[in-house]
Amino acid sequence: MGKKSRLKKERRSHPNATDNQNPIDRLISLDNFNGAVYRFFPEEWQADELCNGNIWISTLESCRKYEDPSQGDSHEATQTYQSGHIAGGSNDLAFIEMASRSGISIGEGCSNITISNCNNTQKLSDAYVICTTKSFQPENLSDTFGKYCVKISNPMIFFRLVSLELNKYKSIREGAIGLIQYKDRHYTGLQPVPGPIGFIKPRDPYSNQNEFRFLWIPRNNIALHPFSLKCQSITKFCTRIK
Repeated sequence: MGKKSRLKKERRSHPNATDNQNPIDRLISLDNFNGAVYRFFPEEWQADELCNGNIWISTLESCRKYEDPSQGDSHEATQTYQSGHIAGGSNDLAFIEMASRSGISIGEGCSNITISNCNNTQKLSDAYVICTTKSFQPENLSDTFGKYCVKISNPMIFFRLVSLELNKYKSIREGAIGLIQYKDRHYTGLQPVPGPIGFIKPRDPYSNQNEFRFLWIPRNNIALHPFSLKCQSITKFCTRIK
């Protein structure tokens, strides 16, 4: 997933786990952003529920299925490497790297290898997610996400508290928070990897959303479903502002 800083590791295990089983392996902040973030809702009761400690946890797969193109993203949490036409062998470090990005391993003693137009797509199959924005701009977001809004004053603490509670429901391997980076999810040659998967979206039509995302990867991420998570400890960080 990539990281620049690490939040303190939490030592709370799954409720059905014994003390010697793994807790959450890591909780990370990708960019150290900890300004206020905002969650918009189409219904007033949904905003009140968050302020009362009932958090709607969605999934990446649900986000992929939204029909509204400004809200849904069928390619959510994917990125694709395109090799183009490359040639080389075992002694060519650049070629070995590009081959590896294409999903091809080059052994020792190989030469005169050609790879042409290979596409290798990485995809995070599913994860739990909460999508917010760092910008309180109802004029840009209300039509898509709703006119009712809750301010979350400290995303890092909110993230840590929700992570502990979520881990009771579904054993979590790792979680991350950060600003979405708006850039192309395709790369080629020796271009840098676009960024941490799950935190990259194309500029058009999403950049005006200024999204800040909370994301958790369970140890078993098969057949995840959105649900309401009770987490009373987050209420002091949530305020209705609209």
